[in-house]
Amino acid sequence: MPLETKVPTRKEWQAIKKRHSVPDGIAKVSIGDSLDKFHKSFKPLKPANASANFKDTKQLVKDLGIYVEALGNRQLSFAKIVRSEVADHVIAHLAALDHGIPAYKEYPKKHKAAVQALKGFIAGSLPRADAIDAVGAVAKVCELVALLDKSETWEKRERLVFDLANELRGSRDAAYYRGVAEKCLKAFEDLKP
Repeated sequence: MPLETKVPTRKEWQAIKKRHSVPDGIAKVSIGDSLDKFHKSFKPLKPANASANFKDTKQLVKDLGIYVEALGNRQLSFAKIVRSEVADHVIAHLAALDHGIPAYKEYPKKHKAAVQALKGFIAGSLPRADAIDAVGAVAKVCELVALLDKSETWEKRERLVFDLANELRGSRDAAYYRGVAEKCLKAFEDLKP
């Protein structure tokens, strides 16, 4: 599943600078080079290689700080634009890495536990509360991964699982909830990791 980010590419960065008539060489760092490194390590981002993107993201934050400092008082308005159009997205991505990667790793385990809990509830060997908790745990993981992966895939997955968890709550008869649990199981087939 491809991940998306709001951190601009080198080409987008150059367009931002051109739009505001900012010349190259303002600082001793190259934001374009740092953005290239960031995107190169981001494209194949998976839990196993997230440390490279984490390192590149931290370097990009450092380089942006140096760049904004180099702008000084002479270009305060552009410094604000750098913060809002670049730095804020980079910092949000760094925070998302902190939460999203561990959640991404947890997803297969949480998914499997939810499937087992739903089957146990349908068979009558587990209480409905266990199924609700297991489906809720998957929803929480989806929410954290959606912070990192800005594609619609994880947002839709998060919404669907939250809706299913809510449908399991309430005070109707047991047959109704077994039907909801069966519906959950079918949906979870599409949500396999």
